Amino acid sequence: MFSAKYGCSAPKTTGYWGHNKKPGPLLAVIQHERESPPTLVPGISEIYQKFVAAPAPPTASTVEAPAEAFGEQPVHVFSGEAEAPAQLARVLRLIQSGKIKVADSTGRPTDASVRALAEVLLQPDFDLEKPEESGMPWESDVAGPVRAHAWGVLAQQCDWAKAKAGTLALTPAGKAILEKFTPELYSDGVSSFLENEKFDELNRVNHIRGQSGKAKRWMTSPADRKVAFSETVGNWPLGKWMTFQETVRIIAASGGEHEVLASRGSLYICDVQYGSIWDCRDLSIQFFRALTMESLATLGLVDIAYVYPHSLWPEFSDSYGRDAHSFLGRYDGLLYARLNPLGAWCFGLADSYSLPEIKKTAIFHILPNHELVATTAPDTSIIAFVDLFAVRKSDAVWGFDAEKTLGFIEGGGSMEELRDFLIARSSGGIPDNVGVWLDGLLRKSSSCRRAEKAVLFEWSEPAQAALMASSSETSRLCHHVGENRIVVPAAKLAAFTRAARKMGFILPRVPGPKA
Repeated sequence: MFSAKYGCSAPKTTGYWGHNKKPGPLLAVIQHERESPPTLVPGISEIYQKFVAAPAPPTASTVEAPAEAFGEQPVHVFSGEAEAPAQLARVLRLIQSGKIKVADSTGRPTDASVRALAEVLLQPDFDLEKPEESGMPWESDVAGPVRAHAWGVLAQQCDWAKAKAGTLALTPAGKAILEKFTPELYSDGVSSFLENEKFDELNRVNHIRGQSGKAKRWMTSPADRKVAFSETVGNWPLGKWMTFQETVRIIAASGGEHEVLASRGSLYICDVQYGSIWDCRDLSIQFFRALTMESLATLGLVDIAYVYPHSLWPEFSDSYGRDAHSFLGRYDGLLYARLNPLGAWCFGLADSYSLPEIKKTAIFHILPNHELVATTAPDTSIIAFVDLFAVRKSDAVWGFDAEKTLGFIEGGGSMEELRDFLIARSSGGIPDNVGVWLDGLLRKSSSCRRAEKAVLFEWSEPAQAALMASSSETSRLCHHVGENRIVVPAAKLAAFTRAARKMGFILPRVPGPKA
């Protein structure tokens, strides 16, 4: 921290200075205890604070813009801020359709689900694969998906979705932000993400091994690391590009560099005996790379510039096993980062925020015969949403269906959301007869409500049921539902039982609810 903040090595504070060496002047004010870090002599801080100004916060060095090339590689820039609402809606609709499966052991999306998520990305996933013609056979590691994988995890971390029997389903928070996106709801989701302990971004650096074994007990909480990081973002200059190494320096100088391991040497590269990891700072930087590129950039909180990671090894460059892999992590090519206004809002650094409007393109035409015809090829997320309320008749034609539409509403959707979708995505608007049909479905969907729990009793003779329904003792406590049946509201069951006993009837015991 001292070195990152002041640009020089921290003075040595050891209590042993060796043969023919004089103790430094700091030993006059610093005390040492065995197996404890050095501390100031009590009372010293209060004295010096009267004469010495508080140190200034760390100042970041910025660049005008990312370099256009890194060596022979073109540098790619990604910004997800403007598309955040539309991108999130696509992901949540895919989840709402029940098409995102997750592994039981890790909670991460399956390969098929990652492919489905890749198809709904508004911008293509990060370009991290090395061109085949420029690589040697031993440099052929595949980086794989980043944002397509991240959305299946972030939806859970942000409390927008929850796994049920291996399939993601929307939570109340997910349904709320899908129905109406607001910066406040998005910020709430980011807060949940920072506090989530289930998923660790470092797990995505799969060449760092041992994370799922015994070493897991020695790994610090990912939530503690993310919260420590978030407390340093206030020292990032808003809207200014920094090299990634400069962001690491600012994190360290601000006290946000939280160690990944509580016990060194428990993680390793390639071989547990020869490749044990002892450089915990490089390990922390790898975590920050994954956090920035996979989570923060995907959420649209920071903009990034990157190249493919092959042969770079910005950390652990002298580690055992380097020659066995093309890169340590798929994020090794992260070169620049920039905090944007959405990130400043979600990290509590801005008082207000409004998202820029994105013009939606009409891709359907609604016919009076209740058919929805695609005029251009819709993407997977749009198809998944239409399948929730309509029956497909061909590759480009759907028919409105009452049962599916009511199922969409029952599953957490709303008629307002459906109308907004049809108006925004359809040329010519909604025909009058289709609008009347939708209004009728809305009335039907809200015409019945759940009243209260009740118990149904059957009597041996219809006359006995009629007596209970007409008696002054019991008529106000029950309902006659035909022939020999009486319905008693659960809240009135005790009173009805007592009144029936006075009339000479013993009611069967009603079992309580199961735990």
